[in-house]
Amino acid sequence: TKVEMPTWTEKNGQDDLIWHKAEVKDNGDGTYKATCEIKTSDHNGESGKYITHIYATNTGKTGVYVKDDIVIKNSKPVIKSATLLTKDSESYTLEIVAEDDSKVSKVYVPTWTEKNGQDDVIWHEAQFESGKWKCTINRKDHYYQYGNYVSHVYAYDNDNEISDGYVYGSTLISEPDDDLPHISDVYISDKNDDGYTITCKVTSKFNVTKVSFPTWTYTNGQDDLVWHQASYIGNNQYSFRILRSYHNYEFGTYITHIYAYDNVGNVSALVLDYNEIKNTTVRQGWAYMNGQKYFFDNNGNIAGNMPSKKVIDVSSYNGVIDWETVKRYGDVDGVIIRIASHPNGHYIDDPQFANNLAGCRRYNIPFGVYIYDYANENAGAYSEAQVVVDILRKYGVSPSELSYPVYFDLERPQLSTSQAVQNSQVFISRMNQYGYTAQLYSYRSMLQGVLNHPYILQNMSWMAAYTNTMGWTNPYYHGKFGWQYTSKGSIPGINGNVDISCWFNV
Repeated sequence: TKVEMPTWTEKNGQDDLIWHKAEVKDNGDGTYKATCEIKTSDHNGESGKYITHIYATNTGKTGVYVKDDIVIKNSKPVIKSATLLTKDSESYTLEIVAEDDSKVSKVYVPTWTEKNGQDDVIWHEAQFESGKWKCTINRKDHYYQYGNYVSHVYAYDNDNEISDGYVYGSTLISEPDDDLPHISDVYISDKNDDGYTITCKVTSKFNVTKVSFPTWTYTNGQDDLVWHQASYIGNNQYSFRILRSYHNYEFGTYITHIYAYDNVGNVSALVLDYNEIKNTTVRQGWAYMNGQKYFFDNNGNIAGNMPSKKVIDVSSYNGVIDWETVKRYGDVDGVIIRIASHPNGHYIDDPQFANNLAGCRRYNIPFGVYIYDYANENAGAYSEAQVVVDILRKYGVSPSELSYPVYFDLERPQLSTSQAVQNSQVFISRMNQYGYTAQLYSYRSMLQGVLNHPYILQNMSWMAAYTNTMGWTNPYYHGKFGWQYTSKGSIPGINGNVDISCWFNV
């Protein structure tokens, strides 16, 4: 009546298991021919050993055959061509054709300027559009330099095989022929706890009269805006040192623009990348020592007495997030994404889950997910687990892709201890059946009250307490643990407040 051929690769277990249905043909003599095409594209494009079981069913009985000696060999991708698509005085775009026997997953274009060798090399990631890969190289990412830019091209497939290097060659970004002042060779140097120094080059057909560096901190907008006037240091170069003392002694993200003026009224402007003034001496909040990140509570104690990770949690309440900015300037080590919302008593995908997942994937930010528990009985918790599994599968999120667990958010004080334990057991068990690691989240006062139960404490690895110190120990749990210490954090790329946690081992 039917033949099915469940198949998976030896790599990462059954994370790519698919029950393929075969086409069955009756040979007319009591035998049947079953044909099924197994595509590597359905199995993450992986090479290596494939395992297929064959299930043939007739009148309610099933026969099984195991085929486990199929090996798919992978060859490395090939760059077929790279051509110049567009170019102007600020950028150029390359169009790249790359091929592989399965699928090209990523294309990078490492690029640097001929000036000072590879001091400005950046591995730009190309984007796939209409069957080709496109990559735009911007002057702003290379110290705003004019001159020759050198680009190479590399392609990767799903098995992380890499192509031979393809040398595109050099592209000239010329200084435009106009009357405006031209700003180039922008360097940030001498960064420390006190500030950073900006140096730039300004050329003009007319006399340059002034170069200004308006600067403010990301926190609270432009409340501390100062128009710093740069000093001329010779050879068309201007410089100024931005100090915390000019900006309320704030640590964190600083925003600087550059304005150049000439004597006939022309003005040019550049927007610089964000800059961080990090706390490496004041032992409160995030600090950096010997290249490691630590978190100090408001009493000056190191959380966990060890290096920590800064982890944020986000949902549709945070709006549309600029994940490129979060990655580059947020100093974020991980994200816990709300996977579902509960309007009108029914679960749906969180309206921003797809965007947040795509952002974390694109910029390689480790992530986990969470769901708020509304269940009043075991069946509700079972359904909540199924909601999570269905959405994870919908977006192809395998257990191995999650760097943080699936969190069951227990925050309803009206729930009894007994029901909270049962809900947690049902949810965690169901997630485990699908191969996902599930753990619990709540806030400190509940853990000291209605949730004070050994089973809950054994699985409680993320806790909220917006106080000077964490003020809580859990003898039942050991491993990676997150202290959500604020709901009013500020992260570049996210409008408004955001929850921030300090993650360490206990």
